[in-house]
Amino acid sequence: MAEELISIIMPVYNVSKYVEHSIKSLMNQTYHNLEILVVDDGSTDNSYEICKSLEKEDSRIDVFRKKNGGQGSARNMALDKAHGQYICFLDSDDFVEVDYIEYLYTLLKLNDLDISVCNYKLYDENEKLIRTRTVGEGYIELNGIAAIKSMWTQGVVNIGPWCKLYRSYLWEGIKFEECFGEDLATMHLIYERAGKVGYSYEAKLNYRVRNESSIRKFQENKLDLIQIVTDNLNFAIKYPKLVPAAKQKAASVYFHVLFQLPDVFEYSDVRKKIKNKIRKIRWDVLTDKECIRKTRIALILSYFGFNLTQKVFNTVRRNNIIS
Repeated sequence: MAEELISIIMPVYNVSKYVEHSIKSLMNQTYHNLEILVVDDGSTDNSYEICKSLEKEDSRIDVFRKKNGGQGSARNMALDKAHGQYICFLDSDDFVEVDYIEYLYTLLKLNDLDISVCNYKLYDENEKLIRTRTVGEGYIELNGIAAIKSMWTQGVVNIGPWCKLYRSYLWEGIKFEECFGEDLATMHLIYERAGKVGYSYEAKLNYRVRNESSIRKFQENKLDLIQIVTDNLNFAIKYPKLVPAAKQKAASVYFHVLFQLPDVFEYSDVRKKIKNKIRKIRWDVLTDKECIRKTRIALILSYFGFNLTQKVFNTVRRNNIIS
């Protein structure tokens, strides 16, 4: 029987150091019927040239180039060009095991899933193993709403679109929000459509933790996250069991943005607004028995002052005390 076509989507931006390794990890997959859609998002290094060179080596690779607009817009361009019965994503600084696609495909088909999900390992920039994301073994099955809850509470389902294989119909009519935090703004809409989501503790993707990653420093567009979690809180009203998870995720995002805001006058109103949002949901999140440890500690400390909370978290982050 002929293999079904799987479209793999990779956005690329200034990753000349990593992109060849990433694409070659897809070229070497044990599952062969692939459509590898690479979208260069206006790179200013030689990432595009590297991708074009690899395109000449493998007919399954199609490389596109566009004006810089962010990961969301690059993925959206590829979604418009995808022909596969299934969709998969990989970031251009990560790399996968040789049976990554075959494993996700088999998991999906054997269990009649809409989305199959695998675990992943974290590596530093020199490919030194840091840890496996989730410790455990075996297989877990969830419905779509339970998967959203897991995603918003740092459960087994991570918030990124990668580490997953999707039936392509799930993406019909849905595109990534073209903003900072596009995954947080979009992925719950995909899971809402899914009947069955299966998660395996087997790690098949390798996530590279980069010091210069945008998630680790403040950018003006990071303020988009405040509106995103507000929208997610409104979304959760349709599914009352999701409300505590939405509030927990909102609290985590509020602290994340607050702690990265530059200590200058122009952000004083934003800082005040975020603190008030934390105060508004603080008690509800604290009384949620499923609240994760790090968020609970931050909320308790906030009663003694946000400056103290930030100082404590800056200290423990440097020493990796709280996880």
